[in-house]
Amino acid sequence: MGVVALLTDFGVDDPYVGVMKGIILSINPNAVIVDVTHGIGKYQVIQGALILKSCYKYFPKGTVFVVVVDPGVGSMRRAIAIKTSNYIFIGPDNGILTPAAFDDGVVDVYEVEKYTLPVVSRTFHGRDVFAPVAARISMGKPIEDVGRRISVKSIVSIEISKSETHNGEIIGEVIYIDSFGNAVTNIHPNSLRLLGIEEGNLVSVEIDRIRYEIPWVKAYSDVGKGELLIITNSFNYIELSVNQGNASEALKLKVGSKIIVKPCR
Repeated sequence: MGVVALLTDFGVDDPYVGVMKGIILSINPNAVIVDVTHGIGKYQVIQGALILKSCYKYFPKGTVFVVVVDPGVGSMRRAIAIKTSNYIFIGPDNGILTPAAFDDGVVDVYEVEKYTLPVVSRTFHGRDVFAPVAARISMGKPIEDVGRRISVKSIVSIEISKSETHNGEIIGEVIYIDSFGNAVTNIHPNSLRLLGIEEGNLVSVEIDRIRYEIPWVKAYSDVGKGELLIITNSFNYIELSVNQGNASEALKLKVGSKIIVKPCR
């Protein structure tokens, strides 16, 4: 059968995602296709890498991930397929695959040279390269058949930024804003605990030189409607939210906004 999971920055207004699915099903009619998301910010490779790393482990072992956030499409950048301990990741060699792949444990990496469509455009490798390769692997074709093995050290690798703690305060940033306006930071809850901050405490949060005192709660409903809160999200990052509201608008946040967190005095 084979599960193929798609993650792109294509959105849903254009035909791109549908065409990719058509290619996959034309080659493997029994494929189970799952949309992880097509809402990655346009050209936001690091954001795509974050979402992929946060999500991949919830899929069945053997899932083939097709990841297309590809501002370098049509250039000399390589198309690669990575075999890890439990999954296959296919996409451009721009770093988007590596946080998830290294997290699961890289076994081998291959440059894609076979199983593409006969004519490969310069603008749509999701359709012409990644989808047909994923379809054939999902049918049981060995990943070794897609092309030559290349060195793990030769592929582009990126790291998701990490928060830092200095002089009793955590310096982090917003790394993702979801469709609800929740602002996900690169701060892990243990970083707060190391400063003596626990759930239920008020937390000092500084954004663009404006200081807020925001409660760290266990559920959105622990504060009133429209009130600010901090919560540990489902991927174990600290998130700034508004109960039934939009924190990114309320706090004028965007991806990359700096956040300073420390105990309230």
